[in-house]
Amino acid sequence: MFKILRFSLKKSKILTRIRKAVEAGKFDAQSILESAMKSAVSGKTMSDKDLYTEELLTLLSKDKATINLLADYKLKFDDLRVMISTLEQHGAGQIVRGHYVAVSSIAFVDTLNVLCNYWENDGFKIEDKSKSESNEAMAYQMLRSF
Repeated sequence: MFKILRFSLKKSKILTRIRKAVEAGKFDAQSILESAMKSAVSGKTMSDKDLYTEELLTLLSKDKATINLLADYKLKFDDLRVMISTLEQHGAGQIVRGHYVAVSSIAFVDTLNVLCNYWENDGFKIEDKSKSESNEAMAYQMLRSF
């Protein structure tokens, strides 16, 4: 019981850091310019959001429920990174009720199960919908779930 509570608290703290990093970087033109200049000089650098997302993925890699779910669908943590990116690109890169939806969607087993169920290689696939429509529908569904 204590172990589950501790895991939930850690996950919650990381999700809060991700939300705050997104909020801080939204309209800060100076940090965007500095980041672009650093990237041009020294190569690609990770944003705070990306660093915290990797921290979350590391934490989830120790969670039996997440590991079992991914194993059931024959997915890897790289698939989760692509899912996050796909959700962001199709409209779920928003903060809803204190959650950055694209990342929070993979942090909870119930929403992760939905994502995994419709995941195919590099995007979501919903019957009778194109890949783009499927990706948009899944992003919208994740927005509604938070």
